[in-house]
Amino acid sequence: MQSLNGEIEYLVEEYIRRISGEEGFAIFRSCPEKEFTDEEISVKTGIDLNSVRRVLFLLYEAGLAEYRREKDEDSGWLTYYWKINTEKANEIIKKELERTRENFMAKIEYERENMFYYCENGCGKFVFEAAMSYNFSCPECGRPLQFADNTRLLEFLENEIRRIEDILSLL
Repeated sequence: MQSLNGEIEYLVEEYIRRISGEEGFAIFRSCPEKEFTDEEISVKTGIDLNSVRRVLFLLYEAGLAEYRREKDEDSGWLTYYWKINTEKANEIIKKELERTRENFMAKIEYERENMFYYCENGCGKFVFEAAMSYNFSCPECGRPLQFADNTRLLEFLENEIRRIEDILSLL
């Protein structure tokens, strides 16, 4: 179970990197649990203020950050106070994993329902009907198409679905 908890943390980290890059991940990791300003994070990380604001907005759009703003009565300037919503990260990862599981299940169904042929030159993979229409010759290079045994792909997808279900059981 411990490795699965580590995997969840890894998935959250990768999701943060995907939406905001390495710089965004560095910003995310440096955010305190309490409220903070973008200026505080900029000083703490050494990352310019505009980049910090861009990343915080990306995290907000993803549902991982919240903010409130206060207006200074004297200057009229707005100050944004940010907070990272770590609980939301598990919800997001759960939705991503469920979407991936559904895609894998659809891929398994497609792979089971079809026979495939491929070109040894890497020109493409063709369903039986397409391969037959090309007289089992590659339409790009003319080489004979080979039967594609998808047993290993199906096993891989089934194992991935089991792994996803294990992780989902912890969320």
